[in-house]
Amino acid sequence: MRLFYALFPPAHVQQQLARAQEALGSYKGWKAVKPKQLHLTLLFLGEVEEGRLKELKEAGSEVSRRHAPFKVLIQGTGYFPANGSPRIWFAKAEASQLFPLAEDLRQALPQFAVDQDFKPHITLARKKNPAPRTGPVVFDCEFAAQEFSLVQSELLPSGSEYQLLEKFSLAGPWGGTAVPHKERSYAG
Repeated sequence: MRLFYALFPPAHVQQQLARAQEALGSYKGWKAVKPKQLHLTLLFLGEVEEGRLKELKEAGSEVSRRHAPFKVLIQGTGYFPANGSPRIWFAKAEASQLFPLAEDLRQALPQFAVDQDFKPHITLARKKNPAPRTGPVVFDCEFAAQEFSLVQSELLPSGSEYQLLEKFSLAGPWGGTAVPHKERSYAG
């Protein structure tokens, strides 16, 4: 089983990100991520034996109890790698609470955290063939991260398909006001 832990933005944010993906329409070589699959990976686990699912669910549950819900800001786009020919086009995700949450998962499951630097982002597209960089897109949206998920990814010829195996509610006390629903335009 190919697994990872991730935050999924709500549908209105996924839709705004999907509108940004339309900028790829004139560029061949990029393959956009399906809007319902847009997510922020907290920890990639890779291939895992099914017998370890209980351990992974328990670790996710334990970590979720130590973290409160928080706001995630999406403000612009970037590329991996930053220089040269890009392979990934992404939306930048910002929240100081992302790093402690991701680090807590790494500490709970150190055998899976080898050689992984945490760079909070939401992949918008992957390069499949030679393709130019698109112009930058600026967002002004945010969402409340209230849960994260353990996800199974199945690699198919048509692309990855995701199955949510478990959701973990961030159970700490909420430290702010409710996050308003924002629908703002973007430039690009």
